[in-house]
Amino acid sequence: MKKSLQIIFILFLAILKLDAFERTVLTEIFTSTTCPPCATQNPYFDSWLKNYSNKDRVAVIKYHTWWPSPGNDPFYHANVTENRGRTNYYSTNYVPRGIINGTSDGSSSASTWIVLIQNSINSTSQFDIKILGNVDSELGGNLTIKVTADNNAIPSGTLVLHVAVVESEIYYTGTNGDPVHNFVMRKMYPDHNGEIFTINPNETKTFTRVFSWNTSWKLDKSHVVAFIQNQSTKEVYQASIRRANIYLAAPSPIYPPDNSLNQPINVTLSWNKISNAINYGLEVATDSLFNNKIFSDTTLVDTFKTLVKLAKETWYYWRVKAISSYAISDWSSTYRFKTLPLNLPSQVQLVYPEDQALFINPTGINFIWLKSEPDVDLYKLEIGIDSGFINKVIDTTLTDTNTVLMNLYGRFYWQVTARNGMGWGLPSQRRSFSVFTASVEDELLPLEFKLFQNFPNPFNSKTKIVFTIPQSMISESGSNKITLSIYDLLGREIATLFDGEITAGKYEVEFDAEKINLSGGIYFYQLRLGEISKIKKLVYLK
Repeated sequence: MKKSLQIIFILFLAILKLDAFERTVLTEIFTSTTCPPCATQNPYFDSWLKNYSNKDRVAVIKYHTWWPSPGNDPFYHANVTENRGRTNYYSTNYVPRGIINGTSDGSSSASTWIVLIQNSINSTSQFDIKILGNVDSELGGNLTIKVTADNNAIPSGTLVLHVAVVESEIYYTGTNGDPVHNFVMRKMYPDHNGEIFTINPNETKTFTRVFSWNTSWKLDKSHVVAFIQNQSTKEVYQASIRRANIYLAAPSPIYPPDNSLNQPINVTLSWNKISNAINYGLEVATDSLFNNKIFSDTTLVDTFKTLVKLAKETWYYWRVKAISSYAISDWSSTYRFKTLPLNLPSQVQLVYPEDQALFINPTGINFIWLKSEPDVDLYKLEIGIDSGFINKVIDTTLTDTNTVLMNLYGRFYWQVTARNGMGWGLPSQRRSFSVFTASVEDELLPLEFKLFQNFPNPFNSKTKIVFTIPQSMISESGSNKITLSIYDLLGREIATLFDGEITAGKYEVEFDAEKINLSGGIYFYQLRLGEISKIKKLVYLK
C-alpha cells in the first residue's frame, strides 16, 4: 500500500510540472567602447549567437559603462541613468562581464557566457511572457506584455517585470577599435527599476508599455526584451525577445478595381508598396477560396504582375501579401474581376494568292492568311469552282495560317473562316485564281491568235484546250487579258477556265467536267482577247 501511495505522489508531482514553459535565457553583458578586452569578447559572442540554433531563445541586453578612461562611451552617455542603475544593481566594477539569468556570473569570458547559456537553454520556466503589439518608427506605440504562471507555487520574494529596447548593427569605433555594436540597451520601461507585480498560479497578468520612439534608433534593427526577476535574489525566471516591429501591413490592391468587368485577357495587377517589404506574394484563382489557383508566387519584387492568356468571360479572384526579412503580412482584401466576353472570331484577312492571280505550271500554291482573334483554334479553307462554293474541290480545317496545295488546274475561288469557343466567324473576302499548264517557246513565239480543238473530243471527264497568243495581237488590242469560258447550247456560261493577264505564247488548259457535275452533251468554249474571240465546240460523254 505504501508503494502505491508513493507512486501516486510521484505522478502528482509530475503532473504539477506539466504546465512548465520553454525557457528563454537572459544574457546581460556589461561593456564599453573604451574597454580593450571588450573589443574581442563582444564580437566572439555575437558571432556565436548569430549561428546558434536556439538563438531565438536567447535574450541579450548590453549595458555600457563609464569606464575605463576616458569614459566617453556614447551609448552610456545616451542613457546614463539606466545604464548606471543596472550596473550598480549587479555591483559590476569591471568590463566585460556577462551574467546569465541574473545569478550565473560568466565573468569576462565570452566562452564562459556561451557555456552557461547552453546549460540553461533546455530548462523550463513556470512563467511565460508574450510581447504583443507593434512600435512605429515615427509614432511609437503601445506594447502589451502578458505574463502567465503555470500551476506551480509562485517563488517567494518580490517579482519585477523589466522591459528594454535594444538596438543592433550600430556602427561606431571607440578607443578600443570595435566598430560594430549589438544589443545596445537604448531604453528601459518604465525605467531600470522595472515594475513590481504579484501573480497567482494559473493566472495571466497584462501590462502596457507606451513607447515614444527615438527616430535615431533603427526600428528594423531593434528588439524588445522583457524579463521577470526576483528583486532580492536577482534570479531571472523567464525572458522574452522579439523585434520591436513585427507587424507588416498588408498591401492594398489597386488595379483592376474590385468587381471590375470587361478586363482584357492580358491584364496587369498592381498594389501599393509596403515599407520594409522585400518580396510580395500573389495568388490568383477562379474561386474565392483559392482552391483553384492559376498563379501563385512569393518571390515578386515589383508591385505589379502581368497575367497573360486568361480565359474569356471568367471571374478571377486575387490577393497579395508583403514579405520582409522578419515578417509576413496578412493577405490583402480579395479583389475580383471578370474578363471580356468571348466574341466570334474577326473576319480572316487573306494575304496570298491575290485576287485574280494567275499560276502557270506551278509546283504548288502557298495559301496564306493573317491570324484572327480572339482565341482562334481552327481555320477552314474552302476552294470551289464557283463563287458560291456549291462545288468545292477543297474543304479542310487547319490550325496554322498557311498551307501549300498542288494539282489544282482551272479557275477557282477561295476563302477562309476562323473558329473559337463561340463558333465560326464570318468568311473572309472571296478571291479567285487561275491555274493552267503552258508551253512558251521564247525563240519562236506564235504568229497567230488561234484556238485549237480540244483533245480528246468527245471526252469523258477531262479534256485539254490549247490556244496561242501572238505578241502582235496583244499590241494591237492594247490588252493582255484573256478569258476562256465554257457555254451550253443556250449561251449560258457554265464555267470560266481562265480569266487573267498573260504574255504571248502557247498555252494548254485542262477542263475537268466532273468537278462541276456537268451533264453530258454538246458545249462551246470561247477564247476572248479584248474584242476578238474564237469559239469551238466540244462534246462531253458522261
